[in-house]
Amino acid sequence: MRRFLSILLFITVGAVASGQILEPLTPPDSSSAIAITYPVPVLTVSGDVTIVGTANQTGLSNFFLEFRPLVLDEEGNVADSDAAWFPATLPNSRPVVNDVLGLWNTRTAPDGLYELRLVAIAGRTTEYFRVSPLRVLNDPQALSPFAVGPQATPTPGDVLAGAQATQAALATLFAFQNNPGTTPTAGASQPAPAAAGPRVVAQTNANVRSGDSTLYPTVGSLLAGGTAPVLGISSTGTGWFYIELPNGRRGFISPSTVRVEGSLINVPVINPPPVPATPTPPATPTPVTQADLLPNGIATDPSVPQCNQPFNVRVNIINNGTGPSSGAAQVQVIDRRASDGQFITSAVGTIPALSPGQGFLILIPLNVSTYVGEAHQITAVVNYDNAVPEVNNANNSISLTYTLGPGGC
Repeated sequence: MRRFLSILLFITVGAVASGQILEPLTPPDSSSAIAITYPVPVLTVSGDVTIVGTANQTGLSNFFLEFRPLVLDEEGNVADSDAAWFPATLPNSRPVVNDVLGLWNTRTAPDGLYELRLVAIAGRTTEYFRVSPLRVLNDPQALSPFAVGPQATPTPGDVLAGAQATQAALATLFAFQNNPGTTPTAGASQPAPAAAGPRVVAQTNANVRSGDSTLYPTVGSLLAGGTAPVLGISSTGTGWFYIELPNGRRGFISPSTVRVEGSLINVPVINPPPVPATPTPPATPTPVTQADLLPNGIATDPSVPQCNQPFNVRVNIINNGTGPSSGAAQVQVIDRRASDGQFITSAVGTIPALSPGQGFLILIPLNVSTYVGEAHQITAVVNYDNAVPEVNNANNSISLTYTLGPGGC
């Protein structure tokens, strides 16, 4: 238990000491012009994640979300990284205030630690807001102490309330380091709720479970608008609250389904019971054929792009799988300033369905008119929206670097 808490604090606090940019656990001010309010740092995410926040600078041209792996050194410290950022959403020119910024499909990345970044462009000014660390966990067999089971997609209001509740829970968990001798265990003698103690208010009809994830069976439910006293917070870092229902039953409820009223400062930490054994699902037949779209070449035409002069990005794509692709796939190319990763421009092209071993050369036009004489990086991502099923989505990108010529600028 103490070892896990040390690891949790190490990932959040130790990363700052090593020089990584980690956002604070408290949410940004509601007046911020650029912010991500959900997910919050140290959260485990899976599947399609609704990203909530604000992108509302004066003169906003567009904004988008991107992600990259969080690199740790041999001792487990957060290391400096020049790893490329991968697009999570397409650019959006519509201002957003405390609402959905986009949907991040985490299935495109292997399970592990990541950082998520909001990039907002207004004229020649680019601003960033980064959330780190986040754990992607789509493989239930790799369940860790950080893991949270899949949950129904909440509304933006529910997500914001859940984010605030999760942050409060984590703050209490960290404060527990200074007084570890009072940890009760779920199923043992539990504390009685204080008459004026904190409580949760259900934002939607929510299940109450015997443990702190959807892997546990339900022991009851709390209907929308219903309230229940908070008896504790899960010790595993998931942020789930241990509550008592009106019928006297006790269990855990997800912070994404409730809002909290009252202070959580003196709420004890509760150890959930062991995760129930998961029945082995019946084996599913492995498809005989599967597609695998792979970019195996990229170049510019002309080879030295010139400022404010259209040029083509040539991307050669091959189906490296054992079966045909199910339909046309989208290919996105993004031009960035190599020195700081600043987004410059992007474009999208389409390739047809490909048979096994069949290749296709696509030409996607771009026009770049900034940072003359500097290095630019072009990244092409095949099937970037995952509309075409593939056996491997981890090999869909390819990059090149060029120096922008003076051209007509």
